[in-house]
Amino acid sequence: MTKKIKIFGVEIPLLSVVLLSVFAALTVFIAVGQATKGAELVYLEKKGDSLISQNKELASRLVMDSSLAKVSEAASGSGMVKPEKTVYLGASAPSVAEAR
Repeated sequence: MTKKIKIFGVEIPLLSVVLLSVFAALTVFIAVGQATKGAELVYLEKKGDSLISQNKELASRLVMDSSLAKVSEAASGSGMVKPEKTVYLGASAPSVAEAR
């Protein structure tokens, strides 16, 4: 004979009540786990967006810092000057290797 429990005036087998309670507990456990994963996903998406914007900012700063005007300014600040005249050596001009 199976044991029965009276709930709200209805007799229900004890095994059914236990199984229903276990099912409800598992459902709550899974729901909490999914909510946690959802919050983690939102955090990672925000972090990814932040990293993308930082990457864009760094790329923009790299382009600005490597522009010819910026390089020229840094070179003149180091004491370098633009040459006034450029001399090209041709094949007929003597070189150091021929001086031996």
